[in-house]
Amino acid sequence: MKIFQYFIIVIALTGIMISGCIKSSVIGDDILKNDEIGVKFTDTLPLIAKTVINDSLRVYPTSTSSFLLGQLDNPYTGKAKADLFVDFRSLGNVPDSSDFVFDSIVLTVIVDTSLFYGDDYEKHHLEVFELNENINKTDADTFYANNTFEYKQSKIGEIDFVPLGIDSLDVIEPGNDTVRYGEQLRIKLDNELGQRFLSDFDVLKDDTLFKNMFKGIYLKTTVEKNSMIGMSILDTKGRNASRVEVYYTIDSTLHKNIFPVHHIISHFEHNYQGAEVESFFDSTEKGDSFLYIQGMVGTKLEIKIPDLSLLKGKNLNKAALVFFTVENPDVIQDPPSRLSAYSEDSLGNLKIVKDWEFSVLNNDPEFYYGYGNETEKDGIKTLKYNINLTLFIRDLLKQDIYNAKLIIVPENRIGNPGFAKFYGVKNSVLRSKLNIVYSNIN
Repeated sequence: MKIFQYFIIVIALTGIMISGCIKSSVIGDDILKNDEIGVKFTDTLPLIAKTVINDSLRVYPTSTSSFLLGQLDNPYTGKAKADLFVDFRSLGNVPDSSDFVFDSIVLTVIVDTSLFYGDDYEKHHLEVFELNENINKTDADTFYANNTFEYKQSKIGEIDFVPLGIDSLDVIEPGNDTVRYGEQLRIKLDNELGQRFLSDFDVLKDDTLFKNMFKGIYLKTTVEKNSMIGMSILDTKGRNASRVEVYYTIDSTLHKNIFPVHHIISHFEHNYQGAEVESFFDSTEKGDSFLYIQGMVGTKLEIKIPDLSLLKGKNLNKAALVFFTVENPDVIQDPPSRLSAYSEDSLGNLKIVKDWEFSVLNNDPEFYYGYGNETEKDGIKTLKYNINLTLFIRDLLKQDIYNAKLIIVPENRIGNPGFAKFYGVKNSVLRSKLNIVYSNIN
């Protein structure tokens, strides 16, 4: 036991030492230049970069619990639209008596206010349609953001709302209790659907029969300009779920059955026609000037580091990829809060960089970082993104590999429509670059 404890302590201390060593030369150009004996700094290693249209994104299975709904339009990356396909499950409960009177059926949508993008004052028109096909047939199903499911063309519910107008509301529940619910939308659905729910109690007792009777819904919102909200499976306290509620009375007493959300499948569409990015796709020449990135299934960055031979026989203290945003007061800015870096091998396989893995294993987001911070560089106000690649490049050097290809995307693309325009790798104003701090091996 003591040997095991000693082993764990050694591993923990080693992790702390590695983290501390790398952090001591944080992100390069703003801390270490050539002012420490034996330590050198460079940010002139060549980069080759371009903006690329993303492949489709897997949206199920996913660990995400909040999902985008709405549409955005900006001059950089064009139009982006997010709709949802949703199904529900039966809890197996049935009315205590067959002598009941149907009252109403309501869809409750839990709103994740942290996922407001665009204009919070924009009016949404939310429409609800019933699905014609099941969205989940086996536990092995995998869905992507371009998957769609058939739905009936006549809507079964609709509501107008403004994101900032979503507030707590009081609902009279069975027992004549008034319950206050936080940030959610309640949409009355077609009575025919509610009566169908209560037409056969055997259906309510079996989840498979229930989903064959009610396959789910398609949700979409239309807005005039730019606005997205988030639909969450659970509220922030984990007490209430997005759900369908069927109300009925027995002997004039109100009752209800609850059918919680089971699966949510995101569907994304992007239209680049007329957008600035349209002429930049797959062009390394234009990537010298500007680069464009967006979440969902939007654009990604392809970055090549063609020559790391400068580091042959050297000790790499720190490596960080740096991007600077182009700020425009005429464009509503919704930049990604964080960027994720993946390495790509010759077969096109992607793997998250080792620095990110180390950051997660040590519960230390500051190690990998990847966040954008407001700064002023050469008199220009910008967001500066730093991505730690030290462990990733060290591994390359150990294998005598002196080049790399990286793919950069926003973190959590399912819940992140954020976009940014970056200065390119040879831009004369600011430029994307690789900061390197290194020293001779003693």
